[in-house]
Amino acid sequence: MAVAERVREIGLKKAVGATTTNVMREFLIEATLIGLIGGLLGYGLGVLVVAIRNVFFPAADGSTLFLITPALTALAIGFATVLGAVAGVLPAWRAARLDPVIALRNE
Repeated sequence: MAVAERVREIGLKKAVGATTTNVMREFLIEATLIGLIGGLLGYGLGVLVVAIRNVFFPAADGSTLFLITPALTALAIGFATVLGAVAGVLPAWRAARLDPVIALRNE
Protein backbone atom coordinates (compact mmCIF):
# COMPACT_ATOMS: atom_id res chain seq x y z
CA MET A 1 0.00 0.00 0.00
CA ALA A 2 2.86 2.37 0.74
CA VAL A 3 4.05 2.18 -2.87
CA ALA A 4 0.63 2.96 -4.34
CA GLU A 5 0.18 5.95 -2.04
CA ARG A 6 3.67 7.37 -2.59
CA VAL A 7 4.15 7.03 -6.35
CA ARG A 8 4.71 10.77 -6.88
CA GLU A 9 7.19 10.93 -4.01
CA ILE A 10 9.13 8.00 -5.44
CA GLY A 11 9.11 9.61 -8.88
CA LEU A 12 10.43 12.86 -7.45
CA LYS A 13 13.20 11.10 -5.57
CA LYS A 14 14.26 9.21 -8.68
CA ALA A 15 14.07 12.38 -10.78
CA VAL A 16 16.51 14.20 -8.49
CA GLY A 17 18.99 11.36 -8.48
CA ALA A 18 17.95 8.58 -6.10
CA THR A 19 19.12 5.24 -7.37
CA THR A 20 17.11 2.04 -7.49
CA THR A 21 19.11 0.81 -4.50
CA ASN A 22 18.25 3.93 -2.46
CA VAL A 23 14.52 3.53 -3.04
CA MET A 24 14.60 -0.21 -2.38
CA ARG A 25 16.60 0.27 0.82
CA GLU A 26 14.14 2.89 2.09
CA PHE A 27 11.12 0.63 1.61
CA LEU A 28 12.85 -2.41 3.08
CA ILE A 29 13.92 -0.48 6.18
CA GLU A 30 10.39 0.84 6.58
CA ALA A 31 8.86 -2.66 6.27
CA THR A 32 11.40 -4.09 8.71
CA LEU A 33 10.68 -1.37 11.28
CA ILE A 34 6.94 -1.92 10.96
CA GLY A 35 7.51 -5.65 11.54
CA LEU A 36 9.70 -4.91 14.56
CA ILE A 37 7.16 -2.51 16.10
CA GLY A 38 4.34 -4.98 15.47
CA GLY A 39 6.40 -7.78 17.00
CA LEU A 40 7.17 -5.71 20.10
CA LEU A 41 3.51 -4.75 20.56
CA GLY A 42 2.33 -8.33 20.04
CA TYR A 43 4.98 -9.68 22.38
CA GLY A 44 4.03 -7.13 25.03
CA LEU A 45 0.36 -8.12 24.79
CA GLY A 46 1.33 -11.78 24.98
CA VAL A 47 3.44 -11.22 28.09
CA LEU A 48 0.54 -9.32 29.67
CA VAL A 49 -1.88 -12.19 28.96
CA VAL A 50 0.60 -14.76 30.32
CA ALA A 51 1.20 -12.69 33.46
CA ILE A 52 -2.54 -12.32 34.08
CA ARG A 53 -3.08 -16.05 33.45
CA ASN A 54 -0.28 -17.07 35.81
CA VAL A 55 -1.37 -14.73 38.61
CA PHE A 56 -5.13 -15.14 38.56
CA PHE A 57 -5.37 -18.78 37.47
CA PRO A 58 -2.41 -20.62 39.02
CA ALA A 59 -1.76 -24.31 38.42
CA ALA A 60 -3.00 -26.73 41.08
CA ASP A 61 0.52 -27.58 42.29
CA GLY A 62 1.58 -23.90 42.47
CA SER A 63 3.93 -24.05 39.47
CA THR A 64 3.95 -21.59 36.59
CA LEU A 65 1.87 -22.83 33.67
CA PHE A 66 3.29 -20.49 31.02
CA LEU A 67 6.90 -19.37 31.02
CA ILE A 68 8.48 -16.47 29.11
CA THR A 69 12.15 -17.16 28.30
CA PRO A 70 14.81 -15.02 26.60
CA ALA A 71 14.95 -17.53 23.73
CA LEU A 72 11.20 -17.25 23.23
CA THR A 73 11.47 -13.46 23.31
CA ALA A 74 14.21 -13.41 20.67
CA LEU A 75 12.36 -15.91 18.49
CA ALA A 76 9.03 -14.05 18.60
CA ILE A 77 10.43 -10.58 17.95
CA GLY A 78 12.94 -11.87 15.39
CA PHE A 79 10.23 -13.76 13.50
CA ALA A 80 7.99 -10.69 13.31
CA THR A 81 10.89 -8.52 12.13
CA VAL A 82 11.97 -10.99 9.43
CA LEU A 83 8.37 -11.47 8.33
CA GLY A 84 7.99 -7.70 7.94
CA ALA A 85 11.19 -7.51 5.88
CA VAL A 86 10.15 -10.40 3.63
CA ALA A 87 6.70 -8.89 3.12
CA GLY A 88 8.36 -5.63 2.08
CA VAL A 89 10.59 -7.10 -0.64
CA LEU A 90 8.03 -7.10 -3.47
CA PRO A 91 6.70 -3.57 -2.82
CA ALA A 92 10.27 -2.29 -2.47
CA TRP A 93 11.27 -3.92 -5.74
CA ARG A 94 8.24 -2.44 -7.53
CA ALA A 95 8.92 1.02 -6.10
CA ALA A 96 12.56 0.88 -7.09
CA ARG A 97 11.70 0.00 -10.69
CA LEU A 98 9.27 2.90 -11.25
CA ASP A 99 10.09 5.21 -14.14
CA PRO A 100 10.37 8.77 -12.77
CA VAL A 101 8.47 10.38 -15.65
CA ILE A 102 5.50 7.99 -15.40
CA ALA A 103 5.52 8.20 -11.59
CA LEU A 104 5.39 12.01 -11.64
CA ARG A 105 2.52 11.96 -14.16
CA ASN A 106 0.51 9.59 -11.99
CA GLU A 107 -2.26 11.14 -9.89
